[in-house]
Amino acid sequence: MKIAIIGQSAFGVDVYKALKKNGHEIVVVFTIPDKNGREDLLAMEAAKDGVPVQKPARWRKKVADGKFEVLPDMLKLYLSYKAELNVLPFCTQFIPIEVIEAPKYKSIIYHPSILPKHRGASAINWTLIDGDEEAGLSIFWADDGLDTGPILLQKKCKVEENDTLNSLYKRFLYPAGVEAMAEAVELIAAGKAPRIVQPTEGASYEPYITAKPELAEIDWSKNQRQLHNFIRGNDKVPGAWATMNGEKVSVFGSSLYKGKVPPPGAREVEVVGVPGGKVYAHEAGLLLPGSDGKWVNVDTVKVGSKTIPAHKYGLVEEQGEKLVFTPEEEKIVEEVKKIWAAILKMDVEDETDFFESGGTSADVTRLVEEIKFHTKVELENTDIYMGPKFGENAEAVIKKMRGGDKITVEYDPIVMNVNGMELKFPHELFIDGKFQPSSSGRLYDTINPNDESVICKVPKADINDVNKAVAAAKAVNVDTVKVGSKTIPAHKYGLVEEQGEKLVFTPEEEKIVEEVKKIWAAILKMEVEDETDFFESGGTSADVTRLVEEIKFHTKVELENTDIYMGPKFGENAEAVIKKMRGGDKITVEYDPIVMNVNGMELKFPHELFIDGKFQPSSSGRLYDTINPNDESVICKVPKADINDVNKAVAAAKAAFETGEWRKMSARERGKRLYKLADLMEEHKEELATLESLDSGAVYTLALKTHVGMSIDVWRYMAGWCDKIEGSTIPISNARPNFNLTVTKREPVGVVGLITPWNYPLMMLSWKMSACLAAGNTVVHKPAAVTPLTALKFAELAALAGIPNGVVNIITGSGSEIGQALADHPDVRKIGFTGSTEVGAQVMAR
Repeated sequence: MKIAIIGQSAFGVDVYKALKKNGHEIVVVFTIPDKNGREDLLAMEAAKDGVPVQKPARWRKKVADGKFEVLPDMLKLYLSYKAELNVLPFCTQFIPIEVIEAPKYKSIIYHPSILPKHRGASAINWTLIDGDEEAGLSIFWADDGLDTGPILLQKKCKVEENDTLNSLYKRFLYPAGVEAMAEAVELIAAGKAPRIVQPTEGASYEPYITAKPELAEIDWSKNQRQLHNFIRGNDKVPGAWATMNGEKVSVFGSSLYKGKVPPPGAREVEVVGVPGGKVYAHEAGLLLPGSDGKWVNVDTVKVGSKTIPAHKYGLVEEQGEKLVFTPEEEKIVEEVKKIWAAILKMDVEDETDFFESGGTSADVTRLVEEIKFHTKVELENTDIYMGPKFGENAEAVIKKMRGGDKITVEYDPIVMNVNGMELKFPHELFIDGKFQPSSSGRLYDTINPNDESVICKVPKADINDVNKAVAAAKAVNVDTVKVGSKTIPAHKYGLVEEQGEKLVFTPEEEKIVEEVKKIWAAILKMEVEDETDFFESGGTSADVTRLVEEIKFHTKVELENTDIYMGPKFGENAEAVIKKMRGGDKITVEYDPIVMNVNGMELKFPHELFIDGKFQPSSSGRLYDTINPNDESVICKVPKADINDVNKAVAAAKAAFETGEWRKMSARERGKRLYKLADLMEEHKEELATLESLDSGAVYTLALKTHVGMSIDVWRYMAGWCDKIEGSTIPISNARPNFNLTVTKREPVGVVGLITPWNYPLMMLSWKMSACLAAGNTVVHKPAAVTPLTALKFAELAALAGIPNGVVNIITGSGSEIGQALADHPDVRKIGFTGSTEVGAQVMAR
């Protein structure tokens, strides 16, 4: 069908893409005029494809009798495109009935409520404010009323207890809305689209909250549940607000507080006008009272234009002296000002507020990235939200440059000279991130068991300290850990290692080796030769710890205990020390790189198949071009694999699974490797995002924040699952008089073949592969032929993270050739596939 899209924003873009993907011709896009010199996203997307874009400020005019009529020139312009259907995915303009009725198949509109309930522009807000248990969306036929036309289709979902306007829209109404618009157009094209007249019963129309800020003012007569619903129904736009002690305060992140009284240590803040005249600030937020004596907790407040953590509300902000910049810092500030001016398209002063000047969340990501690119200073998005004025942002950049964000820990130290070093340590209770005395002030002596001398006095805690510590722990939740040091697993002990040439030591290294030999001799109390075995000579696990520590003290080389278990002979240990000194324990990956200067950086990436830990050409030597979709230039040539390469990759994956290091590795060690991989992806995120943008056409800021950012998150999430995969067993009756033991053990299936499409290349890889590796499987991955490059860069990072050879294999080429071979291979135990329904059915059939 020939379709005219009338709408805007990211939602309009995704509907546009879905309709194009389904084979429909978009003959024109009507959207809103540019704002501050910036085009709407839908206009930009359509222009890239050469689709005509019109940006009318209005479609109609008011006449003498107070009614509206269509602008003749606009109607003529619209009719010139000969559309057969109007699709209005997100339209904020009033479209005349002459335009609505003009096409052969008329017009359809998306609305984010279950019509006839919640007509109007604030449907999602009122769904939550009214406490509806069910939310949904409607695609309806446009008429001359406001959201009154016949229903074409509807979709529904449950409203979660803490859903906000933002979360409900992103979780369901946005993605399901795009699918519903595409589905509706297909029903129209097939002649199967219904027209169900909206019932009058249950119909409601509510005002547009964003246009009337007074409607978002909190009414303190609401009970806990009503107050919670009101706050989340306005989160984030326009933001529920109240006048508290003479200033406008907006509140966000509402949840029902389950306690009957404020938590221990909560700070009382007097506020005129609220029930009881008080609110309570505590570590998890700010408690606001309902009229029923129960509390709502909010985690963020906005005072004026500044957003702060809710627990800080009511504190007097320390007014530090304004920073005085050096001449070099002034240049940096000017650079930051240029970035602000380029994004906001206006002159910028210290008091310019980023959001009041039209900045969006997407602009925040761009601002953070451009500041990093031009100044090498890494800010977080929250730094902008917490300090939205230019002067605040400039100071934040300079403070970071000066190292003002470095973490310090303050305490009253015990300082001793022991073991040839100055030993400094705390001696107080550690609660809620602070060292502090006990509530009672009681102390006791801690004794050195060697000579019974008093080392120092430490606090003797009581029940008050326990309560304080438990309250602090209850208020904290962490979701990520970072494992800094790499441990070589003990399961390698006893394996025959490849025998390289014996190291030749320099004179300085010979001195180090002699020092290590003295340490061995002192511990084992015997003469030591290269073949002396630490354990056969009486060394114990406690001696291993002593050996590692003494080597570190005398040579500054840090070994792991596992280094001793893996190489228990003195000669092996001496070589391990010297190799570490030379940096020989670092993993390197060799390949013939493609090197490009893109996005202000040197981009270096592999372009060959990755099989059994090595980058290599295809068996046939065939190549094909991978294309930059932005300008259709050739990025580079990549191998076109065939069935021989598939067989080779599967054989490597099978060997790695059945007899390799990966299968023998502990789940905890496997998790460490995956955490390391996530850290490396974080370290190289700009390269990955640039490569994704270059290869798939993704917008760089979107690729950075979503494609790469979410990929890193999923790898960290799955890394945490490695040592938590457990079996569960249904209880059974015992066979009397005997007892039965039932056990369920979850085991990896083996080699998994992964086939992914061109859109979101790194995310598709990560969603599938992270779960496979966390469970202990090995993989052969075929990325889309047109977007192979981020997968190959990922393979490099996987190798650097210590993922063993054969665990991850990447093959590039035609889906019909190598995708088919992968699906047919007898040693591939499972297939992960995302793609068309037609191809998916073929894969399932095999």
